[in-house]
Amino acid sequence: MKRWNNFPRIEDVSHLDNVWFVMHVALFLAHLEEKEWKKIDREFLLKRIIFNSFSGLILSDISSWTRDYILQIDNKVFNEIEDRAFKYILSNDAPEYIKEDIQNTISDTTKDLELSIIEASKKYAWYMECKINEKVFWDIYEVPLNQINLYLEEKRKDLVSLDKLLKNDNYKKYLTHIRRLNHSMRWNQNKRIFPISVMSHLVIITFISYIIWKIENESWNNYNIEELLLRSVYHDIPEAITWDIITPTKKAVEWFENVLEKVEIKMVNKK
Repeated sequence: MKRWNNFPRIEDVSHLDNVWFVMHVALFLAHLEEKEWKKIDREFLLKRIIFNSFSGLILSDISSWTRDYILQIDNKVFNEIEDRAFKYILSNDAPEYIKEDIQNTISDTTKDLELSIIEASKKYAWYMECKINEKVFWDIYEVPLNQINLYLEEKRKDLVSLDKLLKNDNYKKYLTHIRRLNHSMRWNQNKRIFPISVMSHLVIITFISYIIWKIENESWNNYNIEELLLRSVYHDIPEAITWDIITPTKKAVEWFENVLEKVEIKMVNKK
């Protein structure tokens, strides 16, 4: 699934690419909020972003822009449509304890700060997609870019972390470099039916890690879910700088993998 599907564009951003970048922006904003002595539920943050994206599997790519207009006209009807999509997904065969956790996470409206961070992160991801394409197709992206700028300017008044991000060029540069993973394709030397980016791969790994954790948890193996999810989300971050070096190459010569780890740290720190 590609975003901006009825817009001319100079880059393709998949649904999964967007989900991962939203997660990363949300974690970055959470870090800035924690510097202000606020407590953030990172487990909820990551699970909510992934689970919420599931409705797109049924509803296809209703853009945030269109969604906002629908909510203005009839908030109830859109919520009913989303509810039906989730019910269909949860009707599939899966352990009840997983489906229950997904439902509870989606239904939780008590975590105001986390939900505010998620909403801001979605809009920032949308802003980045708009900003890049607007450089060429300015007449097409002018209206959505203006709308998103208005939203961010208003939102920064209430969300300290968003205000800090928008003020700091180094923070923005960091997120821009991380976003390069959207263009880094896995198995780049192989023919493939469809390409998958490192960014999309990280979402899949994070969700699989969650499923395995839930299964292990049912067997009384109490692993740390937050650490597991964070490791999954972050584990290929250095590839934004080093590019994707495939596992067979890493293991081709003894100690090469060891050397690569040091190279990654040095390159990332320098950048």
